[in-house]
Amino acid sequence: MQRFHFLDAMRSILMMLGVVLHTAVVYSTNSWLQPDEGSVFYNHLVHVIHLFRMPAFFIISGFFCHLMLSRVSSSVFIKQKASRILLPLIITAITLNTLQNIILNDYRTIEMEILSLEYWLEGNWVSHLWFLIALIYFLLLSTVVKILFPKVSDRLLTFSSQCLLSSKHFSIILLPLISLVLIKASHIFSLHIMNLEFDWQISESIKYSIYFYFGILTARHPKLLSNFTHISFPTLGISCFVIGMLVSLNPLGVITENHWLARIQLVVDSFSTWLLCYLCFILFHQLTNSPLKLFQYLSDASYTIYLFHHVLVIAFSILVIPLAIPIFIKFILVIIMTFASTIVIHNGLICKLPFMSILFNGKVQKR
Repeated sequence: MQRFHFLDAMRSILMMLGVVLHTAVVYSTNSWLQPDEGSVFYNHLVHVIHLFRMPAFFIISGFFCHLMLSRVSSSVFIKQKASRILLPLIITAITLNTLQNIILNDYRTIEMEILSLEYWLEGNWVSHLWFLIALIYFLLLSTVVKILFPKVSDRLLTFSSQCLLSSKHFSIILLPLISLVLIKASHIFSLHIMNLEFDWQISESIKYSIYFYFGILTARHPKLLSNFTHISFPTLGISCFVIGMLVSLNPLGVITENHWLARIQLVVDSFSTWLLCYLCFILFHQLTNSPLKLFQYLSDASYTIYLFHHVLVIAFSILVIPLAIPIFIKFILVIIMTFASTIVIHNGLICKLPFMSILFNGKVQKR
């Protein structure tokens, strides 16, 4: 399979941003560990990173899903993805995420019963693994559609691509509107289909499905990928104008009990997400679209970083929080220690021990 160097670079940096994001959560006012001592600055940092990080990941995932499905049989595809995604999901849930919840029990008002049936059925083990659950849905659906409805799938993809290719400026308006429709659909599902803390991440999958589908379209139609990786000043201008007009209606960006302000902020976030993804693809395509060993290495290590970083962020934060140093220094220390530890784990365990590589990377990882 052709190697898309800028997507390797983007995937690695987005994964590293996960360390920044979850460390920022610790020092925000919504902290798992110290909600009364956090800073609002980290709330804003979490919000900005969250706007584009996972949407961009799903675009990349959809892109590679379509490429692989077009080159291998459905049975080979499912077998490879089961070992690559399902096995690490199960192992991480049982080990790392359970350890994480044991640690966090000391900071909760109600202790989680790790050995209870509810812990597993209600999804208290999920945490950051929701991404893999949603990805499994998308991959299975893509495979089923390819097998059972190939002609319908082809027509739908062709029609969608034609709509987006009809105008660069139109697509930057259409995509956020589709996102808003899916967000509403996810809320309806969450409210009326299941009344549990854990709904098997179906509502989240509905919300993010447009990004995965867009990734499929960019793989199928190179012109669409070209449009999304090359700057268009009219498109940027239209996006900024729409966002600016909406922000003027709610300048503080505060979500209050006023439903109209909440809806305006939701629209702002939707347009901002697609604009930031667009800028992200442009930036990485322009700066990193060549074979660089650093990004290739980080891309190969990204799965290890993803699976291990969450529990490490929590553990290191517990050690650092009592220190009498500025909160920003604590924030930087946790990021450095977490990232360094995941690299040591990747080099020392995942790359050297085949069984660890299979369990946590779904394949034998080579250095």
